[in-house]
Amino acid sequence: MHVSFYKIRKGVIKIRITSIKVNNFKSFGEIKNALILEKDVTAIIGKNESGKSNLLEAIGLLPFLSWRKGIRDYYENNRNLINNKGIEISFKFLCDELNPNESQLVFNNTKTANISGEISEILSKNKVLAIESKRLKGFIDKKQLWNIDSKEVDKFKDVIEPLVNVGDKVLLNFDRNINFIRGKVKKEYQNSKDVYQVIDKISEILREEYKRLPRIIYLEEVQELQYEYDFQDIEDIFKARNNVFYRLLQISNITKKDLDTAFHSTNEDYKQNTREELEEKINFDALRDFNDFYTQEDIQFKARFDGQKLKFSLKSGQGKRLSITERSDGLKWYLGLFIELKSLNYFSEPSLILIDEPGVHLHVNAQKEVLKFFDDLTSKGHQIVYTTHSPFMINNDNLMSVRPVSKDYLGYTVISKNFYDQELSSDSKMETLSPLVNAIGMDLKFNIGPSSNKINIITEGISDYYYLSAMIKFLDIDEDICIIPSTGASNINRLASILIGWGYEFNIVLDFDKEGLKEFKVLTEDLDSSLEPLIHFVDSDKEIDQDEMTENPVTIEDIIAQSDISKLVTKPNEDKVVASKEFYTRVLNGEVIPEDSTQEKFKALIEKMVSNSFDRPIVV
Repeated sequence: MHVSFYKIRKGVIKIRITSIKVNNFKSFGEIKNALILEKDVTAIIGKNESGKSNLLEAIGLLPFLSWRKGIRDYYENNRNLINNKGIEISFKFLCDELNPNESQLVFNNTKTANISGEISEILSKNKVLAIESKRLKGFIDKKQLWNIDSKEVDKFKDVIEPLVNVGDKVLLNFDRNINFIRGKVKKEYQNSKDVYQVIDKISEILREEYKRLPRIIYLEEVQELQYEYDFQDIEDIFKARNNVFYRLLQISNITKKDLDTAFHSTNEDYKQNTREELEEKINFDALRDFNDFYTQEDIQFKARFDGQKLKFSLKSGQGKRLSITERSDGLKWYLGLFIELKSLNYFSEPSLILIDEPGVHLHVNAQKEVLKFFDDLTSKGHQIVYTTHSPFMINNDNLMSVRPVSKDYLGYTVISKNFYDQELSSDSKMETLSPLVNAIGMDLKFNIGPSSNKINIITEGISDYYYLSAMIKFLDIDEDICIIPSTGASNINRLASILIGWGYEFNIVLDFDKEGLKEFKVLTEDLDSSLEPLIHFVDSDKEIDQDEMTENPVTIEDIIAQSDISKLVTKPNEDKVVASKEFYTRVLNGEVIPEDSTQEKFKALIEKMVSNSFDRPIVV
């Protein structure tokens, strides 16, 4: 991972991960396996079985500073079956955005991670840490001090090394391994107190320094809280533990013994008092911050014991109180997410939050609200990485945040740097990019419409929209222009008819080809002959000529210089929409500077339409 740190408030360090490299985990090989992260939200797209979930698992299930059940299986059972090589997850990061010195952190076993660069220097320059590490090194050589059997020698060497060579390694599963080292000191040894003191001092310093390392929260699934739970449900949940209700009890500091009393105590007064205390713990202690987390409406949450069941209801503002099952799927999803994150102490410090297919069962508007919610989380210092198949979960204003994932011809998962990456597998490109392509269409559908105080321009399709929009912005044309894409040349007359009925002025752009000529005739002969001066062909220098338009057609892509087209990864003959969106994105990012011939032709076309729009309302 690439990680940079900067303070978001006094005493708090924000960790910003910029890349993650995954070697030999499940479907990953050793090339094309680096995920470049945005500073806020990164979306992972790809068809089924492409490796999206494997990517999140590789990061989210990584054995880090705290003990995780099954960490040995992480390395042994998730190894790539094709090459059967060892798993390695590597991080690179900057300790300060103003400091160019790079650091590296590499995970390849369950006990330690290798470090180098700037973070290594920070640890090595800690004078107190250096003194205590030197003292510990002196104790290690005294064999009579340690109670280690032959089977534990290798483990002891591995876990004590990061305490001695603090600038080379990080100790994983920190508390567990520190306790292992302390447990190997012979208490009867005359200097054992000194040894304990050194170990405790080193662990105290490292515990603070390790806060510089990234914190990862992995949500494989966001569960919804149910309307009611009886005691048998609760007993089963306490056995399984992997349940949102169990986590609600955790953040409420409620034990199984508390619930046993609330359900089964024979002392009715004590039973009722316990119930009231537990209700208050859930309603006020656990969920009082929910309205800071979910800002769309003010929600009052209520848990109450009813006979032999614990029930949950919600009230919005001054509305009627309803059972939780009667509320929207979106609200239930947010509540489940809140409980999950709070149980993981997400509020304590900035984290990388990984979510697999968020809001997959939510309706369209609720999915759009999830994207807004992600923006709110990132404003608090968090980063989000999520996988999705839904076009509504793609931020069309920032397609550069999308990372396509696909399989190469050998079956390895490869990660593309952006949606127009040259390394994106051509065999499955369109299927991989389908959520993005659909998102482009959805965004236009919901956001584009005619305006009475702008220059309305009707185009044949979405690709024309992106090419024109890119060149209008690149040429810095200071006019209010509204581009309205049709769904093909033959439907332009329908849009024109609607705008005429609404009293809107407009211009029309057609390709200089057979279809363009056909629509020109429909517009001028069947709809309104006065439309003729409002219709412009993409090659503005040419006069209408049926033979020329049939034999030598000119589309909007043809007025772009071939040298500009050659810079695109996705060519127009492969996918017109993706190619046009790539052109738009790269022109605005400064990656593609259109040739003079491209600029001249678009400038002539646009100026012709602008000069043709007279008597427009003046925007003050």
